[in-house]
Amino acid sequence: MIRKYVTSFTLFVAVFFCIGSAHAQMTEVEKENWLLGVIFKLERMRDVAIADIQRYEGEIQKCNSIIGKSEHIIRLAQQKGNVKAEMIAGSALAKATQAKLKNEELKNSAALRKKRAEFALVNVHNLPAKQSDVKTKIRSVVTGSTGRATIFSKRLNESINLDDNKAAFLEPGDEIWTYGNSSVEMQFLDGRGTLKLGEYSRFRMEEDKPGTQIVNMIKGKIYICLDKLDDYQKMMEEKIRRYKSDAALVKDEVVGKLVEEHEKLQERMEKARKGGYRSTSPLWPLLPGPLIRTPSIVIAIRGTKFLVFEDEKTGTDLTVLEGTVEVKAIKGEKTFPVDAGNRIHVTKDGDISNPEKIDLKKIKRWWEK
Repeated sequence: MIRKYVTSFTLFVAVFFCIGSAHAQMTEVEKENWLLGVIFKLERMRDVAIADIQRYEGEIQKCNSIIGKSEHIIRLAQQKGNVKAEMIAGSALAKATQAKLKNEELKNSAALRKKRAEFALVNVHNLPAKQSDVKTKIRSVVTGSTGRATIFSKRLNESINLDDNKAAFLEPGDEIWTYGNSSVEMQFLDGRGTLKLGEYSRFRMEEDKPGTQIVNMIKGKIYICLDKLDDYQKMMEEKIRRYKSDAALVKDEVVGKLVEEHEKLQERMEKARKGGYRSTSPLWPLLPGPLIRTPSIVIAIRGTKFLVFEDEKTGTDLTVLEGTVEVKAIKGEKTFPVDAGNRIHVTKDGDISNPEKIDLKKIKRWWEK
């Protein structure tokens, strides 16, 4: 059965939240508070990378030990003419050498992740000063790029080539273009969401509307990972507790100010909640969860991973990798779930297919490179 809702399909990804009558009073404060979540997310990325580096170094040491012992056994076996022992030790040597190369590759990858996270942290720390000088509305922080990718800044009216040595923030109206063998990773939604743009892709960070954060996927492929709200809140609470209890961390004036503003915001939210207001912040305890919106459908998500591929000729594919999303037509109330391991296709004419079961193991995991 084919569902037909609209006559055109250009993908928009919009993060929606409930809006109350107190929205005008709260919005500006909440916009300033998003930075704290991004900083904590980047710190977590850095800490994970450091732990991975240590783990891979331990594996490399084990491999070196096996390699040394195997080479010693081979020398003794050759001296004694023990062919069988030499073959066994040779096999162990080959496996250990291969494992070492793999762990060295993984270690280098983790080191690159650590470098990117640390570089992004430095630039995010400098952002409050930047925002005080220029009326910017940062909506996303680029945390990594490979190959050739370009930001087209609407405010500056210029193009900026992305690389590991440049700060990169997205404002409403900015576009990112990627080319062959390239990708761009960024954090959005206060650090709760990770977005990765694949090669030969183009998207635009649209102007905000009340209670929304919109990404216009013009063409190509995109991967989105949204942390579960409970996990995100737990991370924020743990980071704030650690900050307050660690004397070294308390010296961080930027984070200290953001934590102070965060706690003030929580107090305001509590007062607003009693008046019936529901916040746009992902830390709001009554938050039902964000939605992904297209011109033809709305996708409700509560922490999930999924892929979107937009082809200018054939239309759009949505593949759910983890969790479940609820899909609803823009016009109408009917919804249907798309579970992990399923895909739907939307034609350029707006025909939406039924969910199709697919083997996730066969999907090329381009976003992990």
